[in-house]
Amino acid sequence: MANSTKPPQAAKPEKPYPNFPLYPHRNGQWAKKIRQKTYYFGPWPDWNVALERYEAEQDKIAKGEPIQPLSESASLTVGDLFNEFLNAKRRLVERGIRSPRTLHDYRRTCDAMVEVFGDKRPVASLGPADFEKLLGRKATGSKSSQNSLVVRCSVPFNWAASKKRGKERIEEVDFGESFVKYSKADVEEEIEDRGYRKDFTRKETLALLETATQPLKSMVLLGINVGFGNNDCSTLTLNRLDIENGWHEHRRPKTKAKRRAKLWPETIESIREWLEVRPEASDEKDAELVFLTTNGRPWVDGLKNSVTDQFTKLLKAADVEVVKLRGFYGLRFSFRTQADEVLDDAAIDCVMGHKRSDMGSHYRQSISDERLQRVSDQVHGWLFGGQKND
Repeated sequence: MANSTKPPQAAKPEKPYPNFPLYPHRNGQWAKKIRQKTYYFGPWPDWNVALERYEAEQDKIAKGEPIQPLSESASLTVGDLFNEFLNAKRRLVERGIRSPRTLHDYRRTCDAMVEVFGDKRPVASLGPADFEKLLGRKATGSKSSQNSLVVRCSVPFNWAASKKRGKERIEEVDFGESFVKYSKADVEEEIEDRGYRKDFTRKETLALLETATQPLKSMVLLGINVGFGNNDCSTLTLNRLDIENGWHEHRRPKTKAKRRAKLWPETIESIREWLEVRPEASDEKDAELVFLTTNGRPWVDGLKNSVTDQFTKLLKAADVEVVKLRGFYGLRFSFRTQADEVLDDAAIDCVMGHKRSDMGSHYRQSISDERLQRVSDQVHGWLFGGQKND
């Protein structure tokens, strides 16, 4: 695991009482040097357990006899745990179960914690004060930032302690009362107070369409027409498009949910225009993709997200304000906001690929094309019908 800077050392604790026979070693454990060799007896927070182990083993050590090694959970370091976790996630990427982007985010999270804890720190020695320090150094100040940090940093430890997955490499970590998520209501209030909106107005969307060139123009149309996101555009295949009749049935990559949606005439015309100049795929496995870069590669390729990169440039070219937390996915927010006016959640969910666990969704086997058409018409009317609600 990459770590270019030397991690700061945690402050060593005082001895529990003056005559305590062990000293706090910099690796986070209580230690004792016996016969020119240093022995470790357990993490700092468990000084009483370390003392018991020392008292039970000191005669053997004095005679040069081998002693029972520390339990695996007591000696496991932060660095070792994170390496195990990242290797497990890397195998999932190799099997196509997780994306390279997810692995990249996990690695960044682990590196951030190593900067605060140190890679030699025993996991068992971590406590509430350490995670409070992590918040102070790594959270940017917003409630949503703290929520994101709490979720991301909890994952490796929960993974290692999971009984369900058969790990149980460590005991459950005590994160403390500070290392918790704010409520959804608190985050929403903060966003409203800061004036953030993730959707685009009608005027902004039209400006994007007027400025965009192919194939980004077709992607923008798919974003506002049927709520496509970056990966939707990148993974859309020719066999999932019914250009003649104006429908698509491309499963949502994130959830594998079935989708069906009506394409606007403008969307169909734009896609036809793009297909006339679409480059050949550089790899046979990508031959069915609708959208390819000039190099014949997918638009989302590993860690490279050309949709995001080119859309950011489009925002500036179209003189659309660049707002925090609003990117290409903002078109999906715009679609949902306007589609809600038809008051048909089931049809909108079918278009967006949302899954619900309610009983209605369990029993519902299909959505009529007439209902899906109404969703499409509603958003089309908002964008091209000259309505005043920008």
